[in-house]
Amino acid sequence: MRSSWEISLRCFAPNHNLYAVKVLNRLGSGWLSDIIAGMEWAVNNDMDVISMSLGTSTYSAIFEEACNATYNAGLVIVAAAGNEGDGNLSTTETSYPAAFDSVIAVGATDENDSVAYFSNTGPYLELAAPGVNIYSTLPTYRVTLSNTYGYDYGTLSGTSMACPHVAGVAALIIAANPGISNVEVRQILQQTADDIDENGWDPAYGYGLVDADEAAGNDTLLPIISDLTPADGAYVNTSNVTISAKLSDPSGINGTSIVMLLDGSSVIPDFNSTTGVVSYYAELLSDGLHSVYLEASDTAGNTTNASWSFTVDTIPPEKVTKVTVTTVSSSQLNVTWTAVSDAEYYNIYRSSDNVSFALIASTTQNSYLDTGLAANTTYYYYVTAVDNAGNEGESSDVAWGTTAELPKMHVASIDMSLLIRGANYYALATVTIVDEDNYPVEGAMVYGHWENATTDSEVGLTDADGKITFISDRVRKPLPGTNFTFVVDDVVKNGWYYDESANVETRDSITV
Repeated sequence: MRSSWEISLRCFAPNHNLYAVKVLNRLGSGWLSDIIAGMEWAVNNDMDVISMSLGTSTYSAIFEEACNATYNAGLVIVAAAGNEGDGNLSTTETSYPAAFDSVIAVGATDENDSVAYFSNTGPYLELAAPGVNIYSTLPTYRVTLSNTYGYDYGTLSGTSMACPHVAGVAALIIAANPGISNVEVRQILQQTADDIDENGWDPAYGYGLVDADEAAGNDTLLPIISDLTPADGAYVNTSNVTISAKLSDPSGINGTSIVMLLDGSSVIPDFNSTTGVVSYYAELLSDGLHSVYLEASDTAGNTTNASWSFTVDTIPPEKVTKVTVTTVSSSQLNVTWTAVSDAEYYNIYRSSDNVSFALIASTTQNSYLDTGLAANTTYYYYVTAVDNAGNEGESSDVAWGTTAELPKMHVASIDMSLLIRGANYYALATVTIVDEDNYPVEGAMVYGHWENATTDSEVGLTDADGKITFISDRVRKPLPGTNFTFVVDDVVKNGWYYDESANVETRDSITV
């Protein structure tokens, strides 16, 4: 159906295709599945704008997902905010789909541009439009609304009457700007709305009363300046600097005029109207703070600007001094140095031969714990300071340190005994593991085996006393002279060295 009739009633967007997709019954109620199906039909049939004068107070994740999918497909979605308003702006009356982020929620105003007493208010309200005593068409067959007004025309009030005003203006914007995105349409609606109370966005009017002439008649979108280089507040370590920014505009950037000031003086930048990149190569800048001002004006006279600053620093930090390496353990060395005043962080370099050094870490502290090193090994270090511009100072003098040897352990004793249970004989071997100072070593894994009377293998961890007791397999009615021998094969503990040369014994026997 066309939105231009051969009678005295015309809508906001004449000569646009208008499609009525039935999703509710004659009583004005229906299922969410039907509404979602209608939205899917609109997507599949390349519609531009959906106007929904309907709502529910019950949230549905599936309904929100459908609206998000429709919006992501490029359609503008407009919905009535709801008619449960209580006149109190501190309360929120919620109606869906209007409350979804992907939907433009429309409240109602009267002939004085005042918010209608019934209009929902709240944080999701985006725009307002006329919605009191709106004269419009009614169905020519019996439905709930026409029971009172007849079957031709009628005067109704509600956010459902306000919603189509915004949908029509959205259509006008699309007609005036072929190829415009739904995000940009929404931006234009917000930027061109009349701010009735001049307070900016508020929960009663949203961004304001929709303005068809302003929205559709003029390009009011500001150019956008982004990707500032060097970034605001950045430090650079060269006196030759490329200053650049990215320029974009929903209406196109051809014909855009550019003004750039560097430290208050006008410079002429290069402007690539294809990529939108504005750039200027500044040479021989002095060390210190430099300011940039960039202004862009499009062909419609919309002007935006950006100001930022950066610091040139070509002087490296001082040399790091008093580097000291301290032994912490068999796998750790601690490197310390005197802090440098203008250092942002420090680089630590290490070598195992005092010839080939490699960067191993960076830290903001004036110390570094180097871990995972080999035991009883000498390592060499130097440290440099790096400032916030990336300048790296002179290398410190080389300092070195040696990791400790691994703590040593050995077998202190093997104590043998017999366990007799009736005709069954067992041999017991208690192995004791100690360190170099003869203190017990807990948690050492002892591997061993039995010989002669039995041939089974054993493995176990020493307790807090450094001991582990192994029991042989059973020997039934052994003959006199039967010999049980236990042999320690290996002792293992992470971070320890098994010093076999210090073993007091590695085998012992007992005879029946």
